Amino acid sequence: MESLSGGFQRAAAFVATTSPLLVVDTELVIQDANPAYVAVMGRTRAELIGAPIFDAFPDNPDDPDGRGSRQLEASFEAVFRTARRNRRPLHRYDIPAPHGRGFARKHWIVTNSPLRSQDGRVIGALHHPEDMTAVAELLAAPPEPGSAAPSTDEQLWRSLVATLAFEADGHRQAQRGVRELQRALESRVVIEQAKGVIAARNQIDVEEAFRRLRRHARDNNAGIHQVAQAVIDSRLVL
Repeated sequence: MESLSGGFQRAAAFVATTSPLLVVDTELVIQDANPAYVAVMGRTRAELIGAPIFDAFPDNPDDPDGRGSRQLEASFEAVFRTARRNRRPLHRYDIPAPHGRGFARKHWIVTNSPLRSQDGRVIGALHHPEDMTAVAELLAAPPEPGSAAPSTDEQLWRSLVATLAFEADGHRQAQRGVRELQRALESRVVIEQAKGVIAARNQIDVEEAFRRLRRHARDNNAGIHQVAQAVIDSRLVL
């Protein structure tokens, strides 16, 4: 299996998005983590880069089920096997608390998306965890003494609806950010591949190849991604 080491370039969107994102190679070694991910997990980027993901985030030994890592590993395996995005429903996966203070109880919804090399092979995954702990805890909360059962407790359900609405809005925004980043990464792969084709065909360096690609896009009022795809498909010769 191929490593992403040296082959993954940080995109501006990866750094700027508020969605927590992690990059792993096909050996499940962490290659990058954006600021939002670092903040959510309470870790430093230096602690994560180069670590196998399940060493960085082991199962909580006090969790009687302890299935978090197995579910996440199954998701990654599905991505690498099918080259398609895989989404895991709400599940518990505790994370190490800061300063070695045990584990913090957490529930997540996780989306993993394939990352491809210039020739289209899957060489890693983009990992997007959404912290749904607040919703999970609200769903599991017992009724207050003397109150009605949760099914008839109007205040509880009002709170639940408000929380779900908040989380759903955050989820939509996060998913939109991940889709935009995925498109940006895929576009970069296409452009890099087209640069290689132009450079090899004309015996020029890739910088000159990119200038030709960009000039053609500008002169023809076309998107550089569309021009690059036409070069790859042999519909355009530059």
